Amino acid sequence: MATLVRDERFLSALRSRRRPFGAVFAVLLAGAAVMCVRASWFGVFVQTWLAALYCALLLMPFADSESFLSRILRAPVLAFFGTISYSLYLIHQIAAGLLHGLVYGRALRIDDAYGAALTGAAFVLSVLASRATFEWIEKKAVAFGHRYVYAPRTIPSIPRAPEST
Repeated sequence: MATLVRDERFLSALRSRRRPFGAVFAVLLAGAAVMCVRASWFGVFVQTWLAALYCALLLMPFADSESFLSRILRAPVLAFFGTISYSLYLIHQIAAGLLHGLVYGRALRIDDAYGAALTGAAFVLSVLASRATFEWIEKKAVAFGHRYVYAPRTIPSIPRAPEST
């Protein structure tokens, strides 16, 4: 996907076929709705169907940058969570588990309003910790990676044995 959206020929073809692509997206979305009730109809293709839907969802803003969906996907809150998503993925279970363990002395469970409130607090804590992790660690690591120059590696040639005559 990342390679495709950098290819101007692909983007041009996608933009010129906006309506058919929108129809494909609608069919994939409808299929996902059907999948909620009758997943067995899709057999072994459940994950394939969902992957295709996700790819189409990601390509929609490239097909039509002014569509309603494109405007939603450009929302600042989504950009924020996209920025901290990796560290949030790493931190959220630790924060929720520790908080539930310290407060209730048990594993994470949301079976009442207190459990839900504590999980909400764990979410806020996770977001704050993820933002700090991004600022203090990830941003510096990414900047280092962008400064690093990958030089082509030369492979030494193996000397050939002299041919016998």
